[in-house]
Amino acid sequence: MAENSTAARKSLSQTSNLDRRVYALLEDTEGRVQIEAHAFLAGHFRFNWNNALELVMVLKGHMRLCTEDGVFELRETDFALININKGHAGLQEEFGTIVLTVLLSPDYLRRLCGFIPCFGRCSCIRRSPDEKEIPEEALVKIRRDLASLFRDLSQDRPDNVTRLMTHAHVCRMLGLLLRWFEPSEQNAEENMLTAEQKKRSRLMIRYIDQQFRNDLKLTEMADVFKMNASYLSDYFRRCMGMSFHEYLTRKRLQYAVLMLNNTENTVLEIALDAGFPNSRSFQAAFRRYLGMSAGEYRKEISRRGRINLGSSSVLPADDPDFREIIDSLYDRG
Repeated sequence: MAENSTAARKSLSQTSNLDRRVYALLEDTEGRVQIEAHAFLAGHFRFNWNNALELVMVLKGHMRLCTEDGVFELRETDFALININKGHAGLQEEFGTIVLTVLLSPDYLRRLCGFIPCFGRCSCIRRSPDEKEIPEEALVKIRRDLASLFRDLSQDRPDNVTRLMTHAHVCRMLGLLLRWFEPSEQNAEENMLTAEQKKRSRLMIRYIDQQFRNDLKLTEMADVFKMNASYLSDYFRRCMGMSFHEYLTRKRLQYAVLMLNNTENTVLEIALDAGFPNSRSFQAAFRRYLGMSAGEYRKEISRRGRINLGSSSVLPADDPDFREIIDSLYDRG
């Protein structure tokens, strides 16, 4: 783990930089982030997806988690599992809701487990897929492991024993989750990419991120990168774990959600500005991921006073209210 408390780091999430004052991190010997944990005050957070297995636990309050697999109501100490590259967004249902997020990188999971766990769907912790109640003893252990991860990793200079204990917490937590949640038959193991493939995929993503509001086509991308369109489509899916069209749709939707929160523009104006060809395609994408129409979403945020318009507010690691909750979960074990 790096000892420089203010150094910028590459994030597992879509945040460009990480700061040890607000993020708890575990890094490998080459400085790559393996585990990322942080807490935030939930207002609404933008539609996003992360290249990591994500666990979201409500520490205080009540929130709604909107995913490709459905909408989940999460109350205090409930949490959800979100598979790698699965789109999701959230809304607070109670003012002052505090959420803890832990992300485990594919590389870390592969090294630790020998494989990358993949669950059949985004799952709420309160019930297993066969609708049997999960034993309270298992829930207590998982919550304590999540609290322990943050406590241990947020130390200024964690030692080798702390690192070993961190691995132990993750192992036990994953074992319990795999026992009580249905693992997917899908092979979550990523294809190994060469350095050249990684470099080219980054250039492709940068190009889409710059051009997504235009009438961007796969054939245009193929011309820019001097590749056959069919080959580029397969190449992109392999590198990103999703199709070109899926990534493009997510970028447009991400921008549209931001505009819904920060402007008074009409839904049609926002849809066209984000790059959607029409309102119908925008509404279909919006409902797919957020479980409601764009108009219904706007009413929701208006009802809440549009708190945290840009994004949710990340809490510093030493925030007293947050630390008190973490310590309480730790002591329950």
